[in-house]
Amino acid sequence: MQSQPHIAGAMLQLNSEADVRSAVDAFVSADTAESVRVSSLNALLLLLRGGLPGQPLLTLPALVGLLGDYLTSRDDSCRSRATLLIAEVFSRLPTLPLSDAAIVHFVEFFAARLADPASVQAALTGLDVLVKHHGPRLSPNVLVDSIFYSVVSAVPVSSQPVAVRLVAIELLTAIAARLSGLPPPALAGSCIDGLLQTVDGEKDPRVLLRAFALLPELARLWPDAFAEPGRGETCADWLSAYFPIAFVQRPGADPAAISPQQLREALRDALACHPALAVSVVPQLLDKLTSTVTTTQLEALETLAFCVGRYGASSVSSLAADLWAALRTEV
Repeated sequence: MQSQPHIAGAMLQLNSEADVRSAVDAFVSADTAESVRVSSLNALLLLLRGGLPGQPLLTLPALVGLLGDYLTSRDDSCRSRATLLIAEVFSRLPTLPLSDAAIVHFVEFFAARLADPASVQAALTGLDVLVKHHGPRLSPNVLVDSIFYSVVSAVPVSSQPVAVRLVAIELLTAIAARLSGLPPPALAGSCIDGLLQTVDGEKDPRVLLRAFALLPELARLWPDAFAEPGRGETCADWLSAYFPIAFVQRPGADPAAISPQQLREALRDALACHPALAVSVVPQLLDKLTSTVTTTQLEALETLAFCVGRYGASSVSSLAADLWAALRTEV
């Protein structure tokens, strides 16, 4: 039986290397009570920050070394919690001193853990925290190639629980925010394609709102990639599947919860995000004008006017005859 770290009242004290090992074991073990797991984590974090007089020193490499067997265990829960422990360190200790090389090392560590289904959520959490706390120190190649592309190509995000999908889309959004003003990467087109596959079939409004908002941001960052043959049509097909928004807010819902109007506006912005979408979006909206549902017709008219204004005359000139034929009956 594993020894348990000493607990003094509500405070867990680690007074030896054996205690440190026991705290690591307690956090990872499936049999540990949640209160002991939390106390073990807090005690380990205290040591990583420098500890108290008389306590053993603990470095991040030493902690990873203690987790070695767990990270390669055949037990899914062990691998998951071992990965989570490292992610928790970066989440709870955002000012922990790290060299640039160490940050890249842990980005690569978490990116590699994405290949392990049991560790996906913990790995995404770790990457999200590193980008948010240390993003300015990460190169565009690391942000795009090692993180963004790894997430959209290596993880079957659409089949994950909603909590995991939310972390994934928030991570991708955080990366996009770090790329403003930088040249488009070679993998820009592949990242866009991967994102569309990642959110294909998505139904959760929280994930959708973030995904709708991310597309215009990527179109601003990588306009040439959106203009590549077929990509605008692919984007339009995915977005049009949600038009018109059918989300109904439950009575008595939290006032801070996502509203149908927020989703409508975000979808409209996404549909208008790049002129390359025009040749697909405009005919699809014109088709909606034939609906027998008045609200759908009105939504289509408003969205059509919004999109055409954003696309510009040169992008819709080839569609002018179709626009006039459809709209003259609506005026």
